[in-house]
Amino acid sequence: MFSTSSTSLSLQSVATLSLTALPSHPNHHFFLSGSCSPTSPNSLSLILFNEETNSLSSPQDFTLPNTADQIMKTHGTARTTDADDAIVTTIARTTAGEYTGYVAALPNLESLASDDDLDSDNSLLPAIPATILFATPPSNLPIHTFLPGHDPATLLLATTTELTLLSSTNQVTYTTTLSPSFAHTCASPSPHTPHTIATLVGPSLTLIDPRTPTPTTTIPNAHKYKATCMDWNPNRPQALCSGGQDGVMKFWDLRKANKAVNGTEVNPLSLSGHSHWLTNVAYNPSHDQLMLSTSTDSTVCLWGVSSVSSAPLLVLGGEGGEESGVRANRNQDSLIERHCGHKEPVYGLAWSASDAWCFASGDVKGEVVVDHVSSEEKYRILL
Repeated sequence: MFSTSSTSLSLQSVATLSLTALPSHPNHHFFLSGSCSPTSPNSLSLILFNEETNSLSSPQDFTLPNTADQIMKTHGTARTTDADDAIVTTIARTTAGEYTGYVAALPNLESLASDDDLDSDNSLLPAIPATILFATPPSNLPIHTFLPGHDPATLLLATTTELTLLSSTNQVTYTTTLSPSFAHTCASPSPHTPHTIATLVGPSLTLIDPRTPTPTTTIPNAHKYKATCMDWNPNRPQALCSGGQDGVMKFWDLRKANKAVNGTEVNPLSLSGHSHWLTNVAYNPSHDQLMLSTSTDSTVCLWGVSSVSSAPLLVLGGEGGEESGVRANRNQDSLIERHCGHKEPVYGLAWSASDAWCFASGDVKGEVVVDHVSSEEKYRILL
């Protein structure tokens, strides 16, 4: 019997600042959580959500070579050569204040989804120490972004003032200095083209092409205060969402963004529903009509953003009882559900890699919550 009610798991009151989904069995969802404690040993925790029992468990922790590292960011992807494996990159800060990059392969997660394995003890997967990718970053500045680039053999690394592309052999292939006036907070390579990287610097949104010495596009005041997070639309190459300390999500059509450089006002779709600043925005990978946001106000919000999606919904029930063929106004661009399963600021967020209607979130006290898109909203999109 499958349930759509939320379920939670406490990870020993250790802050969960990063959360990523791993490819797995359709009825069993795997997430990887990175802890961030200044006083106790840190690790990567494998989290298993069983849809059939609506239960969460943490069958295994993966330790890093320096177990006192604070894990700042974690990113998991399917291995390109073997679908049963997952590649994980993570960035950690050592007790000495240095930043270290790690990469690890988590083999054969699919086998954990069998009934026999799920009924076994709490050592389903042996602890696999991560391999150090680099011990000293290209600069001594704090690193906030460390994830695969558009090319799987490339890693994107960003500090508060610099953006660097590393090859699989740890060679610097590109580096640029960002605006010295504001701290750089986020970077994300386009999933659609190898030559576009979006960056957030202070309140501004900037697009960088590694082939050119200067930014290709800059929106000077994308947010009222500092911009904190962003995500690319998985289906529309020129669409991007950003969030900021103003608590607002903004949806940009980058084809029109150049007008801001020429002094023309740009008016993107803006949605606000949080009482404090945003920590994550995330498109649904399969249905870009849906968007998630997390905030330091301890809530997770599910949004409908049909008008800026690749498949806007049609209004049903026109004259004669037939489909009117008229696209809805922005009663389709609004808050759908507010999830209040956390009591602390939420910093981790991931859509499931196994089910388009399931997602997980994590807060600074180590509480991981799995929720679902409602059946009503699901069928509104599918039917």
